[in-house]
Amino acid sequence: AGAGAPAATGTPWPATGTILHASRDPNASISAVWYADAMDKVFRSSQPAQPEPSRPPTPTPTTVVMAAARGERQPFQLVLSCTQPVGNVSVRPVRQRGIAAIDVRRVAYTHIEFPVNEANRTGLFPDPLPVEHKSMLAVGANPFWITVQVSNSSSTPSVARARLLVERGGDGPVIRIDLAIKIHDFAIPDIRHASQQSLTSFNQE
Repeated sequence: AGAGAPAATGTPWPATGTILHASRDPNASISAVWYADAMDKVFRSSQPAQPEPSRPPTPTPTTVVMAAARGERQPFQLVLSCTQPVGNVSVRPVRQRGIAAIDVRRVAYTHIEFPVNEANRTGLFPDPLPVEHKSMLAVGANPFWITVQVSNSSSTPSVARARLLVERGGDGPVIRIDLAIKIHDFAIPDIRHASQQSLTSFNQE
């Protein structure tokens, strides 16, 4: 790795709620940026993890450590917590060595009037993934769906790197989040031969 490159130490995949950036300005409209797993539902009321009072403070990480095979796509969520509505926000990917593509989509919400079962909830539910170059963020948690595709080349380095820049249309500081992807020593084939079936059921009551 070159000088200034983010470290790729630690176990891949942070815990959901891990804070990647915390503003020191108490009046900042974007108070925190945090990680969420792709399997987690992030609601407006979702909060990042808070340190235990009995433990000494630890430095806030700015690097998301991941792991993938060559040619693999790996998703996760980058969540922006806002203290007030913020317009003209974008999450801009910067590809570096070993990355084939990075797709960024805002996680939108659908209003659910009737729960499908007792385990579900009503109100705003995260589901659609629209493509937006600039987003209007609401008060609370605002997740972005990030999909990183690793290069399938045999020359892919053992650690691929990329960067996400959270910008406000030239207004305000840029928040930088680095990605470090540890590459497994095998590749995902371009042509898949496995079939897939899905079953959808509806409650008629």
